Amino acid sequence: MMNTTEQPKSKFAEFLASKKIDARRVRYASAALEKLRPEDRKIRWARKHRKGEASKAEGSDKKKPRSGRPITARAMSAALAG
Repeated sequence: MMNTTEQPKSKFAEFLASKKIDARRVRYASAALEKLRPEDRKIRWARKHRKGEASKAEGSDKKKPRSGRPITARAMSAALAG
């Protein structure tokens, strides 16, 4: 019989535990990876100020910009809880 206080871990929580990774490190790395950089701002600006279908086809092969939105503490706790 399972205790009611003991909750099953999510696959993500089990993965972090097996690789000995602290959840705070994941949040820090997410913030560093998703931070907007000047090239991302240029891509967004160009997409916003595009005119005509010719430039749309031309810009479709460009690199995708970062989101600028790192993982939050609430999202991390929800992912760890399952």
